Amino acid sequence: GIPTQDTAMQQLFRLYLQHLIKSEGQQRAIARIREAFLQENIDFLLLKGCRMKPMYPKPELRMMGDIDILVRMEQYDRIRPLMEGLGMQEGSVTDHELHWHKKNLLVELHSKLIPSYNKDFFAYFGDGWFLAKKGQGNCYYMTPEDEMVYLFTHFAKHYRDGGIGCRHVVDLWVYLRHHPGMNEDYICQELQKLQLQEF
Repeated sequence: GIPTQDTAMQQLFRLYLQHLIKSEGQQRAIARIREAFLQENIDFLLLKGCRMKPMYPKPELRMMGDIDILVRMEQYDRIRPLMEGLGMQEGSVTDHELHWHKKNLLVELHSKLIPSYNKDFFAYFGDGWFLAKKGQGNCYYMTPEDEMVYLFTHFAKHYRDGGIGCRHVVDLWVYLRHHPGMNEDYICQELQKLQLQEF
């Protein structure tokens, strides 16, 4: 017989299934980490893709390279055995992230929201915990306005430092649609402090 060639649609569908499987694994990992941190009274704040995935029509439509979670460095000695207990291996450490991995899964525990070498943005955010509001147990969150300012700053940081992709732009659009009643005056005021309002 004549070998059949993959159509573009078949290739896209296979790619979609790969992203779906990866997304499911990431969401299970987030749930396990969340449960472990809550049980041991570890403070944490989910960031970026972890927060954005539920806002998309389907979570797998929001691709995520890694799981980003803000933690308190003074609790890290208690966090390390929890991560090991979840079968994860400790990896490299950067200016603002502590990497943990398991097969194709990467978790970045953030010691701060913005790298300190981004001096202008870091001067505003610091480690970021001043923005954290206490939610259920030891799970923290930012107000929609502060989270929007953070997402926009993260977008600007990528634009300035190495370039952006479609995902950064779509995230902002999705976030604005998900939070239509935000205080725009406050957001503009904070972006002015960051010298980002014009941008």
